Amino acid sequence: MDNNNDYYVPEIDLTSLAKYKYPESYRVIFDLIFRHTPAGVALIFRKFDHEKTLTIAGIGVERKIKGIVEATIDDESFENMLKSADGTPIADQTTIKAFWRNLTAIKGIKFLIENINELRWSLISAVILRIRLDGGDAGLLVLLGFSNEELLTSRHMPFIVKISEALRLIFAFDKLREENLAIRERIAVLNNIATRSADDALFAGTVSASFSSVFTKGGGFNELIITALSHLLTISSCSIHITIYNMFLEQIASDDKKNILELPDSVLEMIKNNTLTTKSYSKLIECNGQSICILPVQYSGTVKGFIALWFPHRTELMSKEKIIIDFLASFVTFEWMKRAAINEQNQILKSEILADILSGRQDDTILSRVKRYGFESMNRFFVIMASVPGVKNHMLYCEKAEGHGLLMGMDAAVNARTLKCMIVPEHNDICVIISCQNYKNIRYDNIVNEIIVDFTKLQENLLLGGSRIYETIHNIKKCYSEADQCLFIIKRYFRHRKFANFIDMGVLRLLLTHRNEDVDAYLEDMLGTIVEYDKSHSTDLLKTLFYYTRLNKSIQHVSQKLNIHPNTIYQRITRIEDLLGYNFSDPMDWLDIQTASILYGLIHTDLIKNIY
Repeated sequence: MDNNNDYYVPEIDLTSLAKYKYPESYRVIFDLIFRHTPAGVALIFRKFDHEKTLTIAGIGVERKIKGIVEATIDDESFENMLKSADGTPIADQTTIKAFWRNLTAIKGIKFLIENINELRWSLISAVILRIRLDGGDAGLLVLLGFSNEELLTSRHMPFIVKISEALRLIFAFDKLREENLAIRERIAVLNNIATRSADDALFAGTVSASFSSVFTKGGGFNELIITALSHLLTISSCSIHITIYNMFLEQIASDDKKNILELPDSVLEMIKNNTLTTKSYSKLIECNGQSICILPVQYSGTVKGFIALWFPHRTELMSKEKIIIDFLASFVTFEWMKRAAINEQNQILKSEILADILSGRQDDTILSRVKRYGFESMNRFFVIMASVPGVKNHMLYCEKAEGHGLLMGMDAAVNARTLKCMIVPEHNDICVIISCQNYKNIRYDNIVNEIIVDFTKLQENLLLGGSRIYETIHNIKKCYSEADQCLFIIKRYFRHRKFANFIDMGVLRLLLTHRNEDVDAYLEDMLGTIVEYDKSHSTDLLKTLFYYTRLNKSIQHVSQKLNIHPNTIYQRITRIEDLLGYNFSDPMDWLDIQTASILYGLIHTDLIKNIY
């Protein structure tokens, strides 16, 4: 490969990738990378649904694969890598060194670092790309360059982007294979049923036909339970109860919702330790004079829920009862997969709609898609942004019990006020778009604050920022921007408050709409003198000024907060006035200083975390 700017971008036959399986598919990718880029190391991070990230690392020497190894890394390491994934080549050595420190801190790839150190390579350039699938981050492609003669630059990006697209397809193929494997597993169970005795086989055919009829007609979980009970009653007239749960122990369906039967501790322990198996029914669990049969709903290698059947006391199940339970478990799995596919597609649609709205597109396709959420083009809208403290990825969080419950609570709170909403979990927060066409006061209606207050009751410490109300769907972009700025202010400044409406932000709304460069220049002009003075004299004048402005010029309160004698505070304030050339008794001078101090506090949160 030559070093001129006419870099040839090789073609990649994406359709041929379907014939490769793991690990051959990744070997093909590594071969392409090392033959057509100056990368010495390539890392593929593959994020799985069950909270595991597989790292497949390839090392190339002289344009050939030297070796391929794999390891599992923790979720936090993966999230840290995501933060660096801006899709542009990194060549600045300060940034490279910081990235290398983060990379070498990952315990799961220690083997890779040892190989690099053995080769005595030094990192010179890097490229990090996100690989998205089904609306979320499915993985990362990381290329590391160790050559001084040829860096990874923007001229290589068209080919690297093609590689990332090929990886996205490989991830998609792998996911389809996992789902197909789950289906084959359930079919194998059904085939085993059919190989039993002639009488049981005939019975299995009858049961299969009835379940198939319910499923193909769109019958849900309750209809499947009714079908199972009708067959069970032909065998025994005893009282039997069936309940379907998700892994959050929430009831999905039951034949008797009024009388909730408690699960014994042994079952809860199985769920907690993820030890449910498809053979669980072979061992009945005794509880309060009853026998409980537990059967998992499982696909893609993960248990998604389980079926609990309560029988009168007995030691084992009859063969025909096992046939019915097997078919029930199989068709509940099929129904679960169908609903999961619909929910996944719905989430993708929401993410795409939000992305299109924020991009500023104004076409009919957006309008047609939002109608399914009850939105009309000329409705009035506002946005509430929510953030859960300590959560790094809200999309993953919302897939778990607590996050799922929060989303359900938000939806219920909006519906209770007869409003329509679309909730979109994002990486850093949760976006709730709400339509309020029946409210006439467009910008200052209390409905925004009322919904925010409703949301605060759902979870302790939830951070919330709300926008003003705007007309037409194309102004949702403004709503999103206002709510996002509001949430930013709450996170970085209003540590004493957990929620606020954009209207309540006051003058900060104006100050924060400027470019970052303008704000930095303003702070440098206003406070640069005392920043430099603090550095050269090891003083705390800036911190003193910040507390002085936030505590309304109260020398006594500042003294208590900083645990410094009031006379010292007074001397510092006098020194600050001299250095800045401002008179704090003059209203205009004080406005300038107070504004600059507040903005500095927004950026440097270490000054404000203990002020209240």
